[in-house]
Amino acid sequence: MTKNRLWFLIIFYVIFIYLTLTWMRRVVTFLYESLGRDRLSLLINLSLLLGVSLILYVLKRVNSNFSLKRSIWVFGVIFAGVLILLFIAPEERIHLFEYGLLGFLCMRAIGGTSVGSFLKAISVVLIVGVGDEIIQYVLPMRVGDIRDVLLNVVCGVPGTMVQRVIAEGSNS
Repeated sequence: MTKNRLWFLIIFYVIFIYLTLTWMRRVVTFLYESLGRDRLSLLINLSLLLGVSLILYVLKRVNSNFSLKRSIWVFGVIFAGVLILLFIAPEERIHLFEYGLLGFLCMRAIGGTSVGSFLKAISVVLIVGVGDEIIQYVLPMRVGDIRDVLLNVVCGVPGTMVQRVIAEGSNS
């Protein structure tokens, strides 16, 4: 996929994130009422574990040089992020999917594996996260919170790291 198409996809994805802000609270409330906090938490944790496993499988299929050592490193980074998020409300753990994908797409669109590429990708995640919270601040029934901006950035890091591992593998 060309960089222009990737940036188009990123813009479309960000618009999708922003458009869902108006009705996502109702979805989360419905899930809490239907499943309860513990079941919702378990469902999200299992989804995260499945997602991490799928990522590792895809990395191995895409890159035959993807070693067990890299697998363990990637799994460790992602799992550490998940552990940190275990202390947050279940619906906030969904940010790991949402902003992890954004981080992945941004790192892929920017290209490279350098610290500079990483910082650029995380800067885009930060800007989108700030926009997300500003929109939530002005919406009724939503709350914009600076801590959520930090959460969004932290959740973007595993996605950038996965793309970095893919890019390093294709360069070797």
